[in-house]
Amino acid sequence: MVRGRKRHVVTDTVGLLLIVVVTAANADDGATAPRLLAGLPAASFPRLSVVWADRKYRNNKLDEWLAGQRRLRLEISSKPEGAIGFKPLKKRWAVEQTFGCMLRLRRLVRDLERLATTSAAMVKLSAIHRMVRRASPPRGRKKFRFKRPPKAAA
Repeated sequence: MVRGRKRHVVTDTVGLLLIVVVTAANADDGATAPRLLAGLPAASFPRLSVVWADRKYRNNKLDEWLAGQRRLRLEISSKPEGAIGFKPLKKRWAVEQTFGCMLRLRRLVRDLERLATTSAAMVKLSAIHRMVRRASPPRGRKKFRFKRPPKAAA
């Protein structure tokens, strides 16, 4: 029995969640990616053509699946050779930010869910909370009111 879970997510360029798949921790990322990307139908996401991923998603099974369909193209972003320490990767910051914001929901910090579908529902709930926070202005702050400068005496 494998303890732990992996959360595979697809976000847009702003970091809002599009789809989530929760698997056991020993699941290979590249083998899980076709299941994840199959949940993005062309009818629902007509403008989606490029998917950015990290090196873990480079896999023969995924390459075969992508060759079978012509809509999506996978681009791998990785750290530059010889780079030491954390370096924010181009196009990957949105996903990393999404994972960071997910951990604000207490139930996602520890893996307490019995079913993977319940864990996926908690990830979606976290994404809804994030969208609502972005949509509504924070309380207590004064709204900026533009005031015209006084007219100069002629």
